[in-house]
Amino acid sequence: MQVDLWGAKLKITEAMVLKDIQQYLSLKGIFHWRNNSGSFKTETGGYVRFGFKGSSDLLGIYPGGRLFCIEAKKPGGALSDFQIEFLKSVRSKGGVILVAESVQDVIECLNNPDYIGAERYKKL
Repeated sequence: MQVDLWGAKLKITEAMVLKDIQQYLSLKGIFHWRNNSGSFKTETGGYVRFGFKGSSDLLGIYPGGRLFCIEAKKPGGALSDFQIEFLKSVRSKGGVILVAESVQDVIECLNNPDYIGAERYKKL
């Protein structure tokens, strides 16, 4: 998605969405942390995986004490099968999940823990 910013086209990236969400949660005093996962190639040509495959970008404690997981996506972004599996698992155990394309999604979820993001994510 692109937005017009003073006549210039600006492409919204997942990194921008994630940064905005982190800033908002910090401003609101909501305990959270960035959760990195992935892999890297070693000098010997092997790979080392770190983190839990499919785990959300941000984890934290929802007001009231429940775990929350936020998967940040650029507008129109898609979830991987591993991300879907992770989010469904967290939700089935009572955690709050959100696929956020903007800070507005986070605000909505803080007001309603059953809100999980755009309509296309309702399958979660």
